[in-house]
Amino acid sequence: MQTKATLAILALLFGAAMLWRPPVHLSAADDPAALTGLVRSTEEPAMEGVVVTARKNGANFYVSVVSNAKGRYSFPRTHLEPGTYTLTMKATGYDLTDPGPVEIAARKTATRDLALEKTKDLSRQMSSREWAMSMPGPTT
Repeated sequence: MQTKATLAILALLFGAAMLWRPPVHLSAADDPAALTGLVRSTEEPAMEGVVVTARKNGANFYVSVVSNAKGRYSFPRTHLEPGTYTLTMKATGYDLTDPGPVEIAARKTATRDLALEKTKDLSRQMSSREWAMSMPGPTT
């Protein structure tokens, strides 16, 4: 009988320990974002679904994120190490006004808002498949 009570108490304590989470206190230095900002244009004050890409100067790889419903993008600190980055974006029908280089520092969050403008030459943004699909052909 005493063994059942002990097991019940241990099971209860184990269950409570599994559900308990220690409080998280993040300072500005612990912020998980290395780079964040807002994507907007003259037509839309907040643009959702824009692919924002960062490339560290001299690196041979890119890191991309997508802006949310409020137009905000955020690169996790785990994906961008300190250094100078170039930003690009992909949003069909829009061009990026040059934001200049962005300096990412250790344990600090850099902010760079991106301003987009309507593209003057949509053909530069078309893929080879889109080009092929846009060609006139026989109607059936």
